[in-house]
Amino acid sequence: MGLDSLRAFTRLSLKQALGISLLMPAAAIQAQPADPVSHWTLADLGIHDTDRPNSPNILGTIALPVRAKPTSTRWAKLMMASLDQPALIHATEGAQALSPMEQVSFVQSAVMHAVRSPSAGYDCSDDGYWAPASETLVRGMGDCFDVAIAKMEALRYLGFETKDLYLTTGRFGPGHASGAGRESVALLVRIGDQFWLMAENSEQLIEANRPDGNSAQYTPVVTYGVGSTWVHGRQVNLAALGG
Repeated sequence: MGLDSLRAFTRLSLKQALGISLLMPAAAIQAQPADPVSHWTLADLGIHDTDRPNSPNILGTIALPVRAKPTSTRWAKLMMASLDQPALIHATEGAQALSPMEQVSFVQSAVMHAVRSPSAGYDCSDDGYWAPASETLVRGMGDCFDVAIAKMEALRYLGFETKDLYLTTGRFGPGHASGAGRESVALLVRIGDQFWLMAENSEQLIEANRPDGNSAQYTPVVTYGVGSTWVHGRQVNLAALGG
C-alpha cells in the first residue's frame, strides 16, 4: 500500500484501519466521510437497531462500516416494497416447503433460468433504474442489479428477513484479488451464521464464510444492508509497510 493510500485510509478511521488494507481505490476512500458509523437513522422506514444486519466479513475480508451512501437508501426502500407480485408466486412455486438453504438454491437456479442478463461477461454498471422482480421476471431480461433484486424479493416472499439480505458489489473472475476481473453485483444472504453469495450468472452458490476468498473467484468491495454500508478490506502486515 502506498503512503497516499495509507493516509487516505487513516482518515476513515485510525482505530479500525490498523492492519487492514481496503479493497477500493484511494480516490474512493478519500470520498468517504472521516467519521465512520455503524448505521444511520431511518425513522421513516421504521428500522430499529435489532433489525440491523450483521457485518458481512466474507471471503477473507473484514467489513468496515461507513456512512450510508445513496445506494443504501435505494436498497433499504426496496426492502420495504410490496411483495404483491404475481410473478413472485410463479417463481417460488414449490419452494415454500423447502428448508432455507434449499430455498436459496431454488431461487438461485430459478432466476438464473428465467432472466437473461446482458451484463454477462461485461462490467456491471448501474443504469439508474432498479426494476422490481415483477418486471424482470416477466420481461425475462435484466442487468446485474435487476437480477439481484429479483432474487432478494423472491427470498423475502419466502420469508427471509431483510436483515439477512445484502447487495454486494465487487470483482469476479480471473485476477479479481488484484483488482482485475469484471465489476459484478451479487446478492448476499445470511442463514444462521453462514453467508452465501448468489452471483448473477450462475446456478452455484458461493460459500462466503471461507477465509480463502481467492478460490471463490470473487472479491467484495462495498456491501449494502438495510441501514448499513460497509467497505471491505484485508488484514496486512504493518511491519511490511514500514521502512
